[in-house]
Amino acid sequence: MFGHSFHGADAPKGYTAVLDNADGYKFFYPFGWQEVAVKGQDVAFKDVIEPLESVSVSIIKTDKSSLAELGSADEVAKALVEKVLASPSQKTQLVEAKERSSEGNTYYTFEFLAKASNFTRHGLGTVAIKDGKFFTLTTGSNERRWNKMSDKLKMIVNSFELLV
Repeated sequence: MFGHSFHGADAPKGYTAVLDNADGYKFFYPFGWQEVAVKGQDVAFKDVIEPLESVSVSIIKTDKSSLAELGSADEVAKALVEKVLASPSQKTQLVEAKERSSEGNTYYTFEFLAKASNFTRHGLGTVAIKDGKFFTLTTGSNERRWNKMSDKLKMIVNSFELLV
C-alpha cells in the first residue's frame, strides 16, 4: 500500500504527485501530508496537525460502464455523501455537483458538508468509472479552516485523473 507517491516534475509548487500505474490514476496533494493506512482505501494522506485535512482514494468493482448509468452528477453525489462519505449520525448537505470530462473520461465533482455534534467537515469529492472500477477521491477540512484550505483542496480534487 505504501510507496505510491513520488516527487514528480509535473506536480505544482507546494504539492506532491501520486501516480498509481497499477490501478490507473494520479492526483496531487499538499507537500508535507503523511501517508496513512486507512481500511478500505487504496491510498490516503493527511495533515499531521489537522487530521480532518486529508485525501483518500477508494476503488470498488462495478458492473456499470459509465457514471451516467448510475445517475446525474447531483444524484450520484447526493447518494455518496448521505450513504458513504458521512456517518449515519451526521447531517449532510450537498453544496454543488458538476460533470467534467478529460481525455475521454467523465468525472462527477462535488462539494458537501457533513455536520457532527462537535465539528463540521467541508468536503470535496470526485468519482469516475473505468475498466469495471468505480474510483472515489475525497478530500476536505474542518469547516473552520475551509477559507484557508479551499483552494488547496480544490486543486487536489481537480487534479484527479485516470490514466489512459
